[in-house]
Amino acid sequence: MQIKIIDNIVDFKKLKSKWEYLYEKDNQYSVFQSFDFNYFSWTNDLQHQDSKLTIICVEIKNKICSIFPLYIDSEKRVRFINDTHADFCDCLTTIILDFQLVLDTLIDKFTYHQIKLINLQKESKLLL
Repeated sequence: MQIKIIDNIVDFKKLKSKWEYLYEKDNQYSVFQSFDFNYFSWTNDLQHQDSKLTIICVEIKNKICSIFPLYIDSEKRVRFINDTHADFCDCLTTIILDFQLVLDTLIDKFTYHQIKLINLQKESKLLL
């Protein structure tokens, strides 16, 4: 298993086909988890607010199996992209994943003060 971090707009855009593949694999995802919703939320709003793009991608055998659409806001809080404007937030994943692996990556690579995952879906894959 390998964890990659997408921290720039160029790599974010390159993620589109893989993101859409994961999104289409599960009919439980909402529009708020779609690539377009997240991408345009980032480019039109969040990137201009002193925020750091921090999308976590989990790969197994060089294939993305999980995407965590996160960023770190100006107050150093880890959040879902556009969490205050979305009814439901969650990761996209095709596997049961221990969220501690994502947390360990965040701790290892970034400075932040809080993880604020608001509007998390009731049936979130993070809660499995």
